[in-house]
Amino acid sequence: MLLRRESLWGHVLICGLLPFAILLLGDNRMEEDVLYLSIGGMAAGICWWFVWRRQRVMPEKFSHTPKALWVVLSVALGLMGVATVKAYDIVQTDEQQLVAKPAPSVIGSWIIGASATRNSLLLLNGRGRLVSYDRTSWRPTVIKDNGVVDFRQRDDGEWILSTIPAQTGNEEEDRQVPGRFLVEQRAAGRLISLPPVDYDVGGRPIGLAMNSDHLIVFADDALYSFDGVKGTWHRTTLSRALDVGGPTSVSSSLISGNSLYLGLNAGEWGGGLMTIDLRTGEIELLGRRQDNKWCDGPLDHACVPVTGLAPDPIRPGCLLASIGLSHLLTHGRIWRICDRKIEVVFERPIESPMTFMARKLREVRPDARRGSINTEAFFGIVATSPREVWAVGRYGLYRYDGKSWRRHAIPELQPHQDFMVSDAIPGLFLLTTSRNARVSMSGNTLMAIADSGR
Repeated sequence: MLLRRESLWGHVLICGLLPFAILLLGDNRMEEDVLYLSIGGMAAGICWWFVWRRQRVMPEKFSHTPKALWVVLSVALGLMGVATVKAYDIVQTDEQQLVAKPAPSVIGSWIIGASATRNSLLLLNGRGRLVSYDRTSWRPTVIKDNGVVDFRQRDDGEWILSTIPAQTGNEEEDRQVPGRFLVEQRAAGRLISLPPVDYDVGGRPIGLAMNSDHLIVFADDALYSFDGVKGTWHRTTLSRALDVGGPTSVSSSLISGNSLYLGLNAGEWGGGLMTIDLRTGEIELLGRRQDNKWCDGPLDHACVPVTGLAPDPIRPGCLLASIGLSHLLTHGRIWRICDRKIEVVFERPIESPMTFMARKLREVRPDARRGSINTEAFFGIVATSPREVWAVGRYGLYRYDGKSWRRHAIPELQPHQDFMVSDAIPGLFLLTTSRNARVSMSGNTLMAIADSGR
């Protein structure tokens, strides 16, 4: 009786209640939005029932709205409340309560750069403020109140890139304003300035990249490399404008050989991986589209936000790139780039009703897109030693030693000012940031940096 075609309860059970129960009782490590699919299924079942009754067996006495409908709607609303609470619990558990407790704002949650030493934590926010925190008392000291574009840590101290006038954060306006950039070395609490450089309209500095051999400022239209022997800057014009702005930001930079690699993160709008020849300024966007199909090729810039770059621990000259996007589903991978060869080295599929549907689609559509439809997103990757790399996933941390990827639980985070941190893992420092939330539905995520002091 219950599952007859003319039964309202049969339609609701088939289309909504059973999938809902499976989702609640099963493994909930999936996108929390999937829980609401069953609610939509229940609504579809009710509509289906009405169409069937009216077209087939609707008697005169049921020409008004039956009481059963109100019962089902009440149950649906109740289950919606349960789903909301359940989804909230999943977010709190899986993301380790990444939202920091309210506190007087000094740096804010929009953190775009960080470095950790034994005694201090240096943070840069998206508005150009640079703040140092004492790791014992967590007392903040403002190094620069505004104007900072980027900074990097090296064995000889921190190197800070700033502009005069300070950039406003509005890319279109900043491109139209000429100015001067300054690179300063911070060591032993003092700032030592390199010669300032004037730039014209369209030459706005974007970031700083460096290793033991190079100190590079990359701008909209040029690269500036510093000659430490002569104490002068050398300008190399780029083959085209970088065109970084709007939703697209440079998530990371890495120098390898004679190339500068820039990871681009535009969230929902893709991003990709760009390489610049340090000798000629020639720009190339790596990745390709498979058979002219969107999102099918490796590192397709229209679909792949690059969230981090790190040197490969076992292949000199190669690098690893983390990919992470959170929308209704999540997508993430770790790619290896060796010159122009690009390959996937790690991904973690997440089981959900959507992945089940994708498998069924492939059974009837051999030409359907291959690969996992729902994979864990990675929001950063960092090398903590020449033989160790850590990737930050949505649901865990992943350590790579050149042989295998091993998953570790996210340690308990401690609230400090506008963010939360953990230094429980030797050599690795974790803190929360809203950087990815500005271009996707990820919410606050973790930023990982090498902890040189522990």
